Amino acid sequence: MAGKIAAINQDSNTVVIEVPLENGLFTVGGPLTSSAVLKKGGKSARLSDFKVGEQVKVRWRSTKNGHVIEMIDPP
Repeated sequence: MAGKIAAINQDSNTVVIEVPLENGLFTVGGPLTSSAVLKKGGKSARLSDFKVGEQVKVRWRSTKNGHVIEMIDPP
């Protein structure tokens, strides 16, 4: 999925991404997994390298406790 970063919380290692769909926005938000892949410019990145408003591709999954983020990479 691709969308825009709506919020980042460095302290809790979480990110919220709004993904446009036909009927509005789908919000993906949650903590990064311990094996999350973060990339910028094809290189490994840290959450602090990303900014609110930035367009990214995101891979996530649902758990019993909510969404977890597995990958963030600019398109």
